[in-house]
Amino acid sequence: MVRDPYRFDLNDFLEPDQHPISFDEIALFPGEFANDRPYGDFANIDGALSASYFYSPLAESFNPESFDANNFDPDLAPSLSTRQVNGSSKESARNETRRLATAYTMLCAYSTASHPARPSSPQSVKAHERYTQNLRRLGPPDYDDVVINVFIGLFQRHIAPTFSCFQGFRIGPSTPAEVYLGVAAVGGLYCQVPKADIVAKWLQRIAKRKLLTVVHIQHPTTLLDNLSILQAVSHNQEPSSMIWPLGWLDLRGIGADFSPIKYVLMEIFAFISHDPRTLFLLEVFHCQVVQAFRASNLEQDNGLTPDSDRRSLLNALDLLECYRTVFQQRPARFYPLAFTNSMSLINQDPMPDTANWNRGTLRSLVLSFLSCHEPCCKIESSSLSLQSLSMLAVLTSYDCRLPGLRLRYLKLADDTSPHPSHELRLEFLELALQKWLRSHVVQPDAGPLMLYHLVHLRIYCNLTAIDRLAHWAIASKSSFSSAPLPGAPTPGQCFTSSQSQDKAAWHATKILEIAKGPGFDAKASDNVMHLKKDAGQDKTEVIHYSHAVYYASMVMWCSTTSSPFSSRQSKLSTGDSMTALSILRQGVELLSHSAALVSKAFQQILKSL
Repeated sequence: MVRDPYRFDLNDFLEPDQHPISFDEIALFPGEFANDRPYGDFANIDGALSASYFYSPLAESFNPESFDANNFDPDLAPSLSTRQVNGSSKESARNETRRLATAYTMLCAYSTASHPARPSSPQSVKAHERYTQNLRRLGPPDYDDVVINVFIGLFQRHIAPTFSCFQGFRIGPSTPAEVYLGVAAVGGLYCQVPKADIVAKWLQRIAKRKLLTVVHIQHPTTLLDNLSILQAVSHNQEPSSMIWPLGWLDLRGIGADFSPIKYVLMEIFAFISHDPRTLFLLEVFHCQVVQAFRASNLEQDNGLTPDSDRRSLLNALDLLECYRTVFQQRPARFYPLAFTNSMSLINQDPMPDTANWNRGTLRSLVLSFLSCHEPCCKIESSSLSLQSLSMLAVLTSYDCRLPGLRLRYLKLADDTSPHPSHELRLEFLELALQKWLRSHVVQPDAGPLMLYHLVHLRIYCNLTAIDRLAHWAIASKSSFSSAPLPGAPTPGQCFTSSQSQDKAAWHATKILEIAKGPGFDAKASDNVMHLKKDAGQDKTEVIHYSHAVYYASMVMWCSTTSSPFSSRQSKLSTGDSMTALSILRQGVELLSHSAALVSKAFQQILKSL
């Protein structure tokens, strides 16, 4: 069978992602975007030209050199050449249009398929080597510089204040494509231009494919190879070659592409995009990130790694672990402090040295919250407040040894309930969090204080059951049936006890009151795109703002209803009474102040209820 030289086949060139992003029903043909100009709003940036932009990740694959016969298995290659040169320029243009239309048609079918198939790589070893080498040679397409700069500016404005490891980020000649594309993708999730989230998802998909392709190609085959790769993260780069903060992690050779900072970007994108596939992929590679951090021995000063970069990277991982254990109720894999060492402080009297403030002193401060002693020092800065709280919040995942509320239904061999001393008592964490709050010189900022109340919701509530209850209520409304679905939880099952329900409602009220305060309306100032020079000039929302408002609204909704359709009222701490409907409306209004993409998904759930 003669091969059509103008037909583009994904199976022959590009290995798609195993977890593609599903898009809305939009036309993917280039001709329709000429009149739409979805990114014409970028033209109002001072000094910027027209930026009608639609990114196609397959753009460089249309280079005729990419269709050389060396890309395919020689045993299965067609007899005719896969390249054909036409003398007529008009015919070449027509063939190019044909090829583009075919590629976009296949891309549309691939991105909208419910279960896309993963194409198999070449069978022969020789062809497989050429196949993987060709993937590594693929450089980034010609991205629009204006869009990339705008997205990076939004990243600096919204993400860098929380993750200090990205402050001052700039693109240099040696910056890997998956790094600056990942930064731009996260910043694009805060862009208010229509369809900007689609471009951000495409940028993230390409960055993720490049990263995972390199990791797959260089995957170690033995335990010694694995250890050598992990140890290279802290020993094979000189600090003098820094191009951007944490540039010492962008190592040359085999260790360069195993940098944990690239996974940090992928995890930040997963929390802000609220894409289920990305969250599942996050769980797959999270263990590799933890192994890289532990093997690189970043907890200790090795003399080669800048101390500020080492601390900022560890603090970033602590905060991501906090988000993972609180939002997803997952057991933590990167424990910043050992539980046995924490308990040993109760009967001892060690006082940490506070002469030189470092990572060890931060650990000592958190351990002092868990002991019977007073905190070793006071918290005076917002960054220290957030860092210490994120390390302390990881302890809430100790109840994840067994699934949530099923702990109380377990029976021992003699048909008796487990002894209370066998489990971590909630009062222990409550006292530790209270000591954290009292150790502040002044009242904590809105960001750490909102996370403080959100951690309490994680202790008193089953957030997974709350999500299930919301989906059940939405499904019941759409089916016009009040009969409960099989396995649907009741509002009372979303809390660990009746006392926990009252405590959770109080903390949820506090979150909503904080969200009403000044400094959280980040969407109103996004009508004008912020470049890198504008980053940090105004106060913006914290990353966990949308999650805190959503779960606080859901907790209040569950606490005010014995069924999803009752009209029972609940009193806030201010004395005002609110019905379930007014609580949902208030949550939608507060989420509308957020510029993050995840807020739109949460708004849709609250509106459906």
